[in-house]
Amino acid sequence: MEISIDDLKKRYEALDTSELLALKQNGGLTDTAFSLLEEKLSKRNLPDEQQQLEKQELEKEAEDIDKQEKNKLRKGNSICH
Repeated sequence: MEISIDDLKKRYEALDTSELLALKQNGGLTDTAFSLLEEKLSKRNLPDEQQQLEKQELEKEAEDIDKQEKNKLRKGNSICH
């Protein structure tokens, strides 16, 4: 099934900025889809796209570290009891 340029534009319009950035980061888009995505992002007045991507990555890493630390604490508490 082919997706038209108009369909892509409508889809990208419906997504919020973080979803668009995730699509860009995940890759796998056709040249046309990537160009339309870039065009949509450029119209959203982002402070700095790269900074936003890095912020999202850091937040995810912090969440992962927090989960790991909580698991360590749980394991440590179960050993002490």
